[in-house]
Amino acid sequence: MTSFEVMAALETLPFPVRFDHIDNEPAAPFGVYTFSVSPMSADNIAYIKTFEFTFRVFVEKLDAAIDAAIETLFRNNEIVWTRDEPQYYEESALYEIDYNFGIVAGE
Repeated sequence: MTSFEVMAALETLPFPVRFDHIDNEPAAPFGVYTFSVSPMSADNIAYIKTFEFTFRVFVEKLDAAIDAAIETLFRNNEIVWTRDEPQYYEESALYEIDYNFGIVAGE
C-alpha cells in the first residue's frame, strides 16, 4: 500500500478527514492525519521510505461505531496500528483519539 492509497482510504471514512489541519472545523466527528517520512539508505542511496502516520479523530462522545469503522478500514487494508487512550479537552468539549501506524514503500 502506498502513502497515497492510505490517504485515499482514510478519506472514505463516514466523517470528514483531512491532511494536516482543518481550516473551518466541522461538527464532530472529524479526523486529521499527518505523516513523517524516513528514508532507509546505504551507500548514499535511499532504497526504502517509511511513512509514520498519526490519525487524530475528534468526537463529542466515545462511539464504538466510529472505532469499528476505523479498525475495519485498517484490518481490510492490512494496516497494523496502535491506539492511544482518548484525551478529553474541556475547552472544545471534544475527545481526541490518536491512531498510529506505519507503512514501508520501496523505491
